[in-house]
Amino acid sequence: MYEIEVQDPVPGDYAGKREGYHLIKFRALSPEGEEMARLTIAYIPSSFDELHKIPESIRDFAVDRPYVSYILTQKPFRRQGIATYLYAYGAKYLGAMGMTLKGTSLQQPAATALWEKMGPHPSTPLSLL
Repeated sequence: MYEIEVQDPVPGDYAGKREGYHLIKFRALSPEGEEMARLTIAYIPSSFDELHKIPESIRDFAVDRPYVSYILTQKPFRRQGIATYLYAYGAKYLGAMGMTLKGTSLQQPAATALWEKMGPHPSTPLSLL
């Protein structure tokens, strides 16, 4: 339906500032190559060598538990199902690695509504793809 560009892992400063985090970025592109929406998923792999340095509250939340760190739909492309598609694509991508995407309590109302639409097991919203 949409062309999806995946960066896994995300290189650069952001990941470096968040020691131990593994980031995966998904971008939905128009046929002209314009970014319509982007999604960033974050987690800390249990294989991280310095896991003991991560505070326990963060380990409980993020170790091998991928969550939506960021999602944005560009204004001209809103209300067209693109964010829904990205959530589903990201969940399917993680599902292929044996992981389940989870939401957070920090979501904006529109993201919370979308998450609820996807149901209790967002790693399997294949009907959305």
